[in-house]
Amino acid sequence: MTVLGGKYKVLICFRLVGRMLRYSELACRVPRASPKMLSQQLKELEADDIMHLEMYPQVPPKVKYSLTRTRREACADNSGHVEVGRGALRQ
Repeated sequence: MTVLGGKYKVLICFRLVGRMLRYSELACRVPRASPKMLSQQLKELEADDIMHLEMYPQVPPKVKYSLTRTRREACADNSGHVEVGRGALRQ
């Protein structure tokens, strides 16, 4: 569980459940994280094989983040926890 020990890693993973997001979209969904902190957390999640980075060959470069296949399956198994998390965020 230390893999998700960063300050914003769990929130980032929660935001990526079932979707692909660009950096700017993630920044809007994790507003308390500074750009430096968000970049650092994303790099660590990718290095730990929790998150996948999809790069599109175009100018300007386009990058989208998503959970890896194993993490998506793990999240599907824990869908009840996701609903509890969503309820907590609404409050």
